[in-house]
Amino acid sequence: VEIFDALGQNARADAIDIDTALNRFLAAEGDALILLPHKLDKNKLDFSVESLKEIDSWLNAIHTINRIEAGEGAAGDFFTRDGRGDNSVMFAGLYLGEVVRQNSEQVWAWQPFETFIANNPEHARVLGDEPGFDAFVLVGPQGVATPGNAALKRVLNGPIDSVHYIGTFLL
Repeated sequence: VEIFDALGQNARADAIDIDTALNRFLAAEGDALILLPHKLDKNKLDFSVESLKEIDSWLNAIHTINRIEAGEGAAGDFFTRDGRGDNSVMFAGLYLGEVVRQNSEQVWAWQPFETFIANNPEHARVLGDEPGFDAFVLVGPQGVATPGNAALKRVLNGPIDSVHYIGTFLL
């Protein structure tokens, strides 16, 4: 499954497409690509660490609806129905990664998952062979971060896996 099908992009494209993808998600037209756009105040998304609290709040709303539907025997239906759940996680992960990249005193760089694994095969034991929501990983001087995975964990596990906390920890 290509992550950016709704955007008309291929998730395996060059890292420069991260900016394009974020711009598309942040545009008014991007509301049609994500779940619960009315629960996300894009005016607060200024790539500051504080703005990750807005992403957490939005992902919490997605988490809550997903849990309610799971209790009714429709686990994951809301999240997986039409690709907007995947797009929501991808957007949140890219946004988290960009917040870290832009606010860190250290140098973090996006790298395609496949390139990172090819150059660091020992990480395949932990990260696996398939990128999932981490078509791009964030590589820094002390290791690698998987912001897409962090966003997915926030949706699945709730507040215990705060993206604001992860962003603060990485910084």
